[in-house]
Amino acid sequence: MESQVPQLHAEQREPPDLLLPRAAWACIVDHARLSMPKECCGALLGFAEPGGTRVSSVIPGRNIAPGDRTRSFQLDWDTLLQLTCEHAGTRDDENRTDGKRPDGARLVGFYHSHPDAPPVPSRSDRQGTWNGFACVIVGFPFDQPESIRAWQVCRPDQPFVSRRIVILG
Repeated sequence: MESQVPQLHAEQREPPDLLLPRAAWACIVDHARLSMPKECCGALLGFAEPGGTRVSSVIPGRNIAPGDRTRSFQLDWDTLLQLTCEHAGTRDDENRTDGKRPDGARLVGFYHSHPDAPPVPSRSDRQGTWNGFACVIVGFPFDQPESIRAWQVCRPDQPFVSRRIVILG
């Protein structure tokens, strides 16, 4: 099966924009508020488009990080299993091998919150980041436009690169 991870081409210096509908932004912010004082976490599904990566669904998860969940996150296994099955197409159609859900959406990234810090990746955030996928962080105060930022690690030996978020609607 062909890799589903968005790749940067040699001429492309920055990751594509992350196109985030206002409803998706509100879902992430609400999840962060409800999880206070702990970090929240979840997944983003969507589509690659010429203008960037469009988020179509936000899937809130549970933070099961061992220890202090106000400073770390780990997405729960049930959400990861659901994403893995649906991403591989095995949940609804055992013959699917194209990596798409029935609606055509793919896993495009993950999100989490920093309840008392800005939306900048920490050292521990690197452990929860998948190379090539968006890493959206919402920081406190949650309801400000600048409180949500997107990042991406393109290769394991590279640092986080900022992705521009375009709020739609």
